[in-house]
This record gives sequence, structure tokens and C-alpha cells, in this order.
Amino acid sequence: ENEEENEEENEEENEEENEEENAPNSSQGDQQEPVAPGVYTYNRLPIGGLNQLHRIEFHPSGDYALLLEQTNVLHIFDWSSQSAKRVNFESLFDSVRWGDLVFNPSGEFALIVGSLNTNAETQGRLYRFNHIAYSENPARSPEDYIQEVPQGRIPQELKAIEYPWTSDNPVILGVSGSNSANILSLLEFDPTTNSFSGLNVSISSGWTRCDDLGFVNNEFESPGILTTCGSNGAKTFYYTAIDGIGEWRQNPGNGSTGNISRLGTYPGGDYALLVSWSGRRVYRFQNGLVNSATEAPGFSSNGIWGIKFQQEGDRALIMGRTSGSSGTVLEYRHNSYNCPSANLNECGIHDVSIPNFSAAPFNATSNTYLFDGAFRPNCDGGLLGGGTSGESGLLIRFQIDNGRECD
Repeated sequence: ENEEENEEENEEENEEENEEENAPNSSQGDQQEPVAPGVYTYNRLPIGGLNQLHRIEFHPSGDYALLLEQTNVLHIFDWSSQSAKRVNFESLFDSVRWGDLVFNPSGEFALIVGSLNTNAETQGRLYRFNHIAYSENPARSPEDYIQEVPQGRIPQELKAIEYPWTSDNPVILGVSGSNSANILSLLEFDPTTNSFSGLNVSISSGWTRCDDLGFVNNEFESPGILTTCGSNGAKTFYYTAIDGIGEWRQNPGNGSTGNISRLGTYPGGDYALLVSWSGRRVYRFQNGLVNSATEAPGFSSNGIWGIKFQQEGDRALIMGRTSGSSGTVLEYRHNSYNCPSANLNECGIHDVSIPNFSAAPFNATSNTYLFDGAFRPNCDGGLLGGGTSGESGLLIRFQIDNGRECD
């Protein structure tokens, strides 16, 4: 197992409009009732030369998605042809261990973060993928639409990147230090000037290294940044401002979540769901606090790792390790989290795992993970990615059969 594998949510004018708004395939983030449970179909896609996939992000148009392997390789997956173009950054720039990627809200470009893949030094890497240059001629050389941002060469691992729900600049999670002296940093990046400008705050995380971040509101419904840490320890950190004064909070509400691998934030930042790979529970951060284990649904027989919300927030998918003969996929539906402590199975997070995962065409082993996924915009389907360390990668197309079809 590789390192990540070891560190195991107006009134209607007439009746007709009301029925349309409450249809199972509608997209309303603020609806009172959850959408209907999804019925899923999965198909593995034949992508040549594919190794383990760790991050997936669709362009806002849905025309293509960017896929990151663990190191060096970016795949550009074209939805209409269901095929991918492979770009090796080692031959273009440097050997890179990938962290994360994000499209800017308008889709003009994507920012991709990672770190120099060497034991000699810790140094960040930051690249810009130019959507306009790529879409004008997808057959052109990658050098014409991918450039390194030299300002990203800072002495930190760049682990994650997110845009706030407003139109502000993205924030990058940087990690530095070693042993008991690890430091996490939140670094605002200005894509217009290609410089780090604005927010720049840090805190000691001790032995623990941090992995993911998300913009989620505090108890006053004001913005904050939640950072989850699940490597060599288990912590959460929350940075927010009260009356204009910034403050850090460590383990807000619950310091016993176990190791958190990923978090997913409901659109607008009302709450976030946190995936504990060691505790195998899905926690919720809301109103400035992480809930308790007795309130969090547990999945003792499923190794869970990643999470991704649908763009409208109706659903989120939680994915992870092979469980028996199934590939772990769980469906969360917005407004279905409230958990009776006596029966966590009533929490509304349903098992929609991939059946016969160990058989063709998936051919998964007990060591196969689904690390990430993404919904295609404006429909109820998308992609899941993962694979087996040292062997092959998996790219899987999913469709919610009782939802909006992805053409």
C-alpha cells in the first residue's frame, strides 16, 4: 500500500410548478426534502497507460475533465469521445507529486498544485491550465496551454486549493516542517498577478500533517476555512475572523474524529462533511463545530476516503476501498444527515457501492481504492477514479438512472 492507503450533506404558484420543483432530478440546494435515493449504473472506461487517479475536476461546461494521477501525469478526458489525452509533466517540467486542482469559477483556467517529487528538498509547484488555448485546438502541444507559475516554488508542499464561494482569490493549503514541527499555512493566490497576496496565516500542527481544506461558515454565518489533517495524526483546524480579527481554532467541537482524509463543503458553505478513514465515520462541521461520534454515521465494513458534492448540492458521493466484492460508494443527500444516535443506519447515507468489483471489467483487489470523483455539471452522473498501488488505475463513469441523463 502507498502512503495514503496506509493512513486509512418560495412557495409554488400552482400545483404543476410544485410537482416540477420536487421531481427527483431537480436541483435545489435549499429544498426541504432530500432528492430521491439514486439508482446507479457504473461502467469502467478503457483509458490506456492509466495509473492510480487521485483527483478529478470537470470544466464548468462539462465538456471535459482533468484527472490527476498520484505523480507526474495529467489526463484530459473528453466527455463526447469518452477518451483521454495523457500529459507527462516530468518530461515538460519536473517530477511532481500532485496535490489538487481547481477551475476558476468562469472556467477560463485551472490551477494545479503539487510538490517537487524528490527527497532532497520540499518545494511547491503550481501550474496554470489555459482553457481557452486548449479548447481552440485540443490537438496542439501541451506547452501551448499549460505553463508553470514560478511563484509557486516556495519551501512548502502545496496540498490543496479551493475558491471561496464569493468571487475572491483561491486559497492554497501549504505544509512544511517535519517530525513534531509541522506547520500548516493558508496562502491566498492572486491569478491576475500570479503572486501570493492577501491572506497568509500559519499554525503549528505538531506531528500531524494536513491534507485538505474547504470554505465553510462559522457560528455567525461568516466565512471561514476548515483544514483537515489525517497524516501521522488526527486534527482539524479552523481559521475565521470575528469582528474583523482573525483566529485559529484547533479541533473545534470534537478532537476525537480519527484521521480525516478529505472534506466536502455544501455550496455556499453552510456545512461540511468530513471523512474519517481511521474511524470510518462521516462527521459534520456546522455553526463552527464538528459533531460527536454518536451523531456521525459509521461504516465499519467500508473503508472510506474521498467525498465530492454535486455542483447544486443535492448529493455528495463518498468513496473508498474495496469492501468484500464491492467498490465502496455511499450516497449522501442534502438534508438527510440528522442521525438518531440509537440507529446510525437511519442517517440517510445509503450504500450504492459498485457490485462485482473484483470481476471484469474492474478487476479490483482488496487493495483497490476509489480516491476521488466528480459530478458532471447539469446532469446526474460523472466520473470516479482510483486504482491499485503499483498496478493499474481505474476511471469509472457513473449514471443515476432515475436522474438527469448525462448525454
